[in-house]
Amino acid sequence: MQAKEPDRHLLHFETALQALRSGDKKTATTYLTLSVAGCPTVAAYVELAKIYFEDKKIDKAYGIVTQAQDLCKNQQDDALKAIAIKVETEWLAARPEREAIAALDLAIYCIDADWEKFNSAKSPEAIHECITHLGGDGWRLTVGEVIDRIEKNVNRYYVPLAKHSFVRVVNGPNGKYLRAVVTDCFLNDVYCDNLLVLGECISDDNDEALENFQRCTSDDRNEVLENFRLLEKELQRKELATNLGPPELITIDHDDYHAEYIGLTKDNFQFFMTSLFVPGADEFLAVFLFNESGDLVESKVDHLGTRETMDIEAARQLRSNRLSELGVKEFTTIKVKPFAVEHYGITMGLIPEKFEDNWTVELLPGNCMAFYAPWDSGIYDT
Repeated sequence: MQAKEPDRHLLHFETALQALRSGDKKTATTYLTLSVAGCPTVAAYVELAKIYFEDKKIDKAYGIVTQAQDLCKNQQDDALKAIAIKVETEWLAARPEREAIAALDLAIYCIDADWEKFNSAKSPEAIHECITHLGGDGWRLTVGEVIDRIEKNVNRYYVPLAKHSFVRVVNGPNGKYLRAVVTDCFLNDVYCDNLLVLGECISDDNDEALENFQRCTSDDRNEVLENFRLLEKELQRKELATNLGPPELITIDHDDYHAEYIGLTKDNFQFFMTSLFVPGADEFLAVFLFNESGDLVESKVDHLGTRETMDIEAARQLRSNRLSELGVKEFTTIKVKPFAVEHYGITMGLIPEKFEDNWTVELLPGNCMAFYAPWDSGIYDT
C-alpha cells in the first residue's frame, strides 16, 4: 500500500511551532503564512494572529482573524475567540484614526531631481538622494517639505504603481531622503524603486504630468499584438538553444515579494497569482494557470475596484479563496511563456517588447515585474 503523502500545511505548521519555541518569530511567521494558505487547523491562524498582535500590527492580525472565522467555521475554538476579541477591540478603536489618515493620502505622479547626478549615480540609494521635488495633482513640494509633512503626520504620500507603495523617510549617510516601499497583508515593508520610474514635473499644478503618467502606463493593444508577431518570427528563426535573444520560456523563482504566490497545483499545473492595476484607476486579482510546457491554459481575473474604494479585507479574503480553489501542491519556481489575455477591456499578461536589439517582458498592467535575458535567471526587476 502506498504511503499517504503528509499534509504540507500541517508540516508548515509544525515547523512554525518549532521556530516559535526557539524564539525565531521571523521563521515562524513565514511558515504560519504558508500553513494558512489552506485550512488544516485553526491553531495556525491563532498563532499567526498572536504574533502580529504582539508586534502591534493590528491590521494584519485583524486580516488573519477574519480569514480564520470565515474559512474555518467548523473549527472555531476558545483560543480563536480569545485572540479575536483582543484584535477586534484594538482594530475598532483605531478605526477613526485610520479613516482620518486615509483622507490625507496624496498620490505622487512626477519627480524633479539634480538630473546630472541622477543619471550618473551608481546605486538605487544614491539615485534617490538626487530627487529634489515630488509632485501630484495640483501640488509640488521639495523633498524637505515632504519629509517634514510625513514626520509630523500631516500627510502620507504614495506612488500609484502598486498597492500601498507609500513613501518612507530614510536616514542615509548623507542625510534624509525618500524612498517608496511595497507592503502586503503578510509582509513587512520592502524598499522598491517606484519613484524612479516617474516622469519629470512639468509645472506646479502638474496637469500635463498626470496626463503623461496615465498615457505612459496604459497599454496599446495593437502594439502588444505586433510585439507578439515579431516574437513568433524571431523564435522560428532561433537556431541555438540559448536563453539569450527572444524569450521563449521565462523562469520565475519563488520569493516573498511579487513572486510569492507561484508554484504547482496538485494537478501539476503551474500557477501564478498576482495583483494587477491600472495606475490611478482599477485594481485586480489575477490567477494564471499554465501546463507543463509553460502555455497559458486558463486565466481568472477579479475586479477589486479602485485603490480608493477597494475593500482591503475583502481582497485578502478573495485571495485566500483563490489559493484554496487552486489546490496548491507547493510554492516553487515556474517556467512559463509570454502571454496576453483581455479582461474588462484591458490587455493583461507577461507581455514582450523589443527596444532596439533587446527584448524585455513586463507584467502588465502595472509593470511591477520586468524580466530580461538570460531568461532562465529566475530574477526580475521592479
